[in-house]
This record gives sequence, structure tokens and C-alpha cells, in this order.
Amino acid sequence: MSEFAETLKREADSENKEEVSATKKSRIESSEDNASKEVSFRIDADAAEDKGLRQTMEDEWVVLLDAARDYPGSLRCAHFAIYDGHGGRLAAEYAQKHLHGNVLAAGLPRELLDVKTAKRSILDGFRKTDESLLQASAEGGWQDGATAVCVWVLGQKVFVANVGDAKAVLARSVVSVGSQDNSDKVNALKAIVLTREHKPIFPQERSRIQKV
Repeated sequence: MSEFAETLKREADSENKEEVSATKKSRIESSEDNASKEVSFRIDADAAEDKGLRQTMEDEWVVLLDAARDYPGSLRCAHFAIYDGHGGRLAAEYAQKHLHGNVLAAGLPRELLDVKTAKRSILDGFRKTDESLLQASAEGGWQDGATAVCVWVLGQKVFVANVGDAKAVLARSVVSVGSQDNSDKVNALKAIVLTREHKPIFPQERSRIQKV
């Protein structure tokens, strides 16, 4: 999580998980409640988790179709995130609780969309979260960390940011060619990676690590 200060990536919107799912099970929500806001597409969201062979679940996730919180505005704001805990869940929980609020407080547009302002607010929110997390870790003696992949939907624009090896993938609908007359064509999905992982196998990331 200490990479937050430097690793806002590509453009493309956490509250306590209890507000999203009291039982921590998958749920699907519709954005119809936001009908009064000017939006041209609907968002459905689903979340699931599986700890696999690990003894405990170290990951956290966020699903907020109305993510305005204490910053209401006419611009639709939705937020989704996954925090992959490493060596524990404290860092992931901290980011899940604080990152989105820090992004909003940093000036995420709520009325008229300004792309530069939105990107700057996300970057500043990551930096603020990084700084406060490092302080909390030092005070609490935490030894764990987390990666993050976050999505903000502002109006009709999507912003994606990632830290570490967490990845965002877009599934785009494409038409597969069927018979010669194409009468039995079917819709398929094409995976498009929206983020670049921060791994030392990439020269730019390796250079950044070496400089630190």
C-alpha cells in the first residue's frame, strides 16, 4: 500500500462494507434510484469473494452505486474497488474505509465534470490514504499491505486507478461470426485490460523501485 503516493495509472468512483452487504455475500444493485440524475446508461454491480485455501479472508471490496456520501451533486458518482490484502487484512480494511472519502474530499467533481480535476482528486486521495495508512501502520505495528484497483463513474466517464498487481478488465460485447449467412451469430465477450500491473518485470516499475 505504500505505493499509493506514486502509482495512479489510467483514467477510465469506500464506505464500510456493512452498508453494501450485511452478510458479506454477493449482491446485485441497480442504479435506478439515481434516475433523477442525468445518466444515459444503467449500472448493475455484483461482488463475490472466496478465500480459497487460506485460513482467513484478507481482501476487501466496495460497491457503491450512489457514492456521493456527504458530497451531493447533479453529477452521477458511482464507485467500485477491490483491495487485495497481503500478509493480513488491516491495510485492505483501512483503504476500503478511507480511500473513497479522501478522493471526494480532494475535490472529485460533483456538478460539472472536469477530467483533469477528477484525475487530480483521485491522485490526491491516493496520496492522502497512503500517508495516513503509513502512520496508522507505524502506530499499530502492522506488517501487512494491500494492492488496489478502483473505478469511479462520473456522469458518463469512467476512471480507473490501480496500485500493485491488481487488475481491471473490461468485457466488451462482440458478435461472433456463425454460418455463412450469419443467421446463427452469437454475442461473445472480449477481455480488454484497463490497467498495468506494478511488477518489477516491467522496466519502468523496476527503475522506480530501484530509485526508492
